[in-house]
Amino acid sequence: MCVLCQMPIVHEAELQYTATLFSNPRMILNYIDPGSGYVLGSSAPALLAAILGGGMSSRLFSKMRDELGICYYIHAYHSGLTDHGSLTITAGLDTTRVELGLQTILREVNRLTTELVSPKELKKAKDYL
Repeated sequence: MCVLCQMPIVHEAELQYTATLFSNPRMILNYIDPGSGYVLGSSAPALLAAILGGGMSSRLFSKMRDELGICYYIHAYHSGLTDHGSLTITAGLDTTRVELGLQTILREVNRLTTELVSPKELKKAKDYL
C-alpha cells in the first residue's frame, strides 16, 4: 500500500523496470505503471518522485551523492498520461559503481512501500513542487 495515496503497490519481485546504461556514465531507470495515469487533482505520484529525487535534499541525492559519493546527479520525476504513468529516475554514475547505484535506487524505491514518510519530509516534498 502506498503510504501517500493508499493504493496497492506490487511487490518488488513483480515490479517491472528497465535500466538503460549509456556509453557515458549515466543510467535511466523507468517504472511503468498502467494504473497511475493522469488523475485530475492527484499529486501522489509527483510527491513520490519529489521524495525520491526532487532536489538536493531528496532521499536518493542524500544517499547516493552525499553519503556514498557514487553519482554526479540524480533526479526522479513522474509522467502521467491518460492511460498509464511512469516514474523515471536518472543518474550520472561513477561507471565502476553502477551495480551499487542500481541496488541503492531499488532499495530506496522499495522503502516507500514499507516505511511511512515523515510529516517533515512530506512537507518538504510539497514545498518543492
